[in-house]
Amino acid sequence: MTLTQQTASEYDADTGGVTSTTVTTIDNGVILPYSNGIQNATGSLIQQGDAQVLIQCNVVPKPNDTLTIQSQVWTIINVKALEPAGINVLYDCQVRR
Repeated sequence: MTLTQQTASEYDADTGGVTSTTVTTIDNGVILPYSNGIQNATGSLIQQGDAQVLIQCNVVPKPNDTLTIQSQVWTIINVKALEPAGINVLYDCQVRR
């Protein structure tokens, strides 16, 4: 799976445009479907078709980053770090196509 992040945009006075840099990393993870009970819970932000990704990576994934998994591009909606004893082990991401 490939995590793609856009860096902060900068104004280029020479061209008059805005430039940003794309950073990609190849990481280990697993994609899991959400159960219907979670999707249908009152006030849930999880939509039909969303999935859960548990990913181990050296960079912190953020909302609006993308994950490419088996040629499908998913957008990260929410991220929660799993940090037992303050040691980052995995990131729990809600993703959407």
